[in-house]
Amino acid sequence: MKEILILGGTQFVGRHLSESLLAESKLQVTLFHRGRTHPQLFPEYRHLLGDRETDSIRQVLRRDWDAVIDFSGYYPQSLSALAQALTGRVGRYLYISSISAYDFEQLPEDTVWTESGPTLPCTPEQAEDRSMFSYGERKAACERALLALPELNPVVFRPGLIYGPYDPTDRFYYWLWRTRHAEKMLVPADLSVPFQWTYALDFAAILRQALLGEQPKESVYQVLTHAPLAFGEMLTRLEEQAQRTVRRVPISPRQMEEHDVKWWQDLPLTTPSPRLFDRSRYQRDFQSPETPFVATLETTWRWYAQQGWPTPKTGLDVEQERILLSKLGIH
Repeated sequence: MKEILILGGTQFVGRHLSESLLAESKLQVTLFHRGRTHPQLFPEYRHLLGDRETDSIRQVLRRDWDAVIDFSGYYPQSLSALAQALTGRVGRYLYISSISAYDFEQLPEDTVWTESGPTLPCTPEQAEDRSMFSYGERKAACERALLALPELNPVVFRPGLIYGPYDPTDRFYYWLWRTRHAEKMLVPADLSVPFQWTYALDFAAILRQALLGEQPKESVYQVLTHAPLAFGEMLTRLEEQAQRTVRRVPISPRQMEEHDVKWWQDLPLTTPSPRLFDRSRYQRDFQSPETPFVATLETTWRWYAQQGWPTPKTGLDVEQERILLSKLGIH
């Protein structure tokens, strides 16, 4: 019986992974989490409740583990302390990082990023920061702390923007909701900018292989499950799914600056220039399903329909968008 520890496991990609492991009769799965997100899930598994930033994390030191998969490591000091305490007691340690760990200012905009790309430095103040402003810096520091312990057989995964059922962020959903409900919506003026995303179910399938198969060959994998797709092409696919057309109102970078509209935050998924990532390493080492984008969209669309299409929690709200459209002379 293999002992598997999942730090997290009840939300989003971790939930998809936990669901996929239910059929594995030769696994003893333990979930360490705070009990705040869907605590009723997975009664078949052992649950340890606690906050990894406190001494309650010491519960996981009471046994050895064939593998640990870490969805909830955000702070380098506590992650380093846990990793060091687990040294010699873990067969492999899989860590979920992010492409946000890259230092994008260090290379030209047209760079196709590989796993060897430079990552962000992290100051002591950023390492302790509880805001999202230092998210990338903290993820990069967590990676370095883990990779400094080769005895753990560490493997770092860097996904892009993750979307799909159970997504708590609403960043991709923002555009689904607008496409279904709006008559007109603000969009970046340049719709030709290509993007890449990570589909939650495909990512979970890759993690499952990394967890149960042979030790992965590499220590770092960036996982973008789709080839580049122009933002405008994405919107077209959404309209086809919705079977309706939405009037797209372009807003230029100059107008965005003038009206304090922020890339990524106010218009989720948007950046002023492409960020493209090489996918060859994970494609070589994992049997990835790589579900076509249209199929992922259908699955994601059905899931939100089952949730009753709640108003997105991120991006411009409807009133903010209405005011902006009025300022731009759109009525």
